[in-house]
Amino acid sequence: MTKPTLYQERENRGLYTTVDLVGILLSKWRLCMVKRLLDPARKQLVDLACGDNRLVRSLGFGIGVDILDYGNVDLVATNFEQLPLPSSSVDYVTIIAALNYFENPSGVLKEVSRIMRSDGVLLVTLLDARVSRLWHKLRDRRLKRTAYSKEELVELLSASGLVVASATKFMFGLNNIYLIKKENQINGAQ
Repeated sequence: MTKPTLYQERENRGLYTTVDLVGILLSKWRLCMVKRLLDPARKQLVDLACGDNRLVRSLGFGIGVDILDYGNVDLVATNFEQLPLPSSSVDYVTIIAALNYFENPSGVLKEVSRIMRSDGVLLVTLLDARVSRLWHKLRDRRLKRTAYSKEELVELLSASGLVVASATKFMFGLNNIYLIKKENQINGAQ
């Protein structure tokens, strides 16, 4: 008997009902954008809500964390607000197309701030708020919060001592990648 493929295992568990070619293409595009911002010399990376852990597997380093093992997940955590990782131990945290799925994003961001080194970086990708609202009406209606504007993200981050250092639009301006640092990094550099 042959071992089922990852896709077959997910389909058997009801995670996929059809192949989502658009979703796969967009996922690859987001990962490419994130990888460009990573310094390969700094290998302490945590990818929160990693899904099938494609980023970590493609890099060859890091820890993919999710609430379920969708395949190749390194750490299954029931609560992203209490990660079993030491304080100030991580160079990079990535949250790719997932912040609006978190029940308590403020609590998650406080935990991210705790595990990030003083010179650490959080990379977040988010659809443009208007696009996200429409996209989730058409494709994924289970979200309580479909979008964050840049202003809403800045406010959410401030409660955790995090600030947007830069923002770049991609996917023809429909998506954003935010490079986020600890507030003391930004204030200390001025």
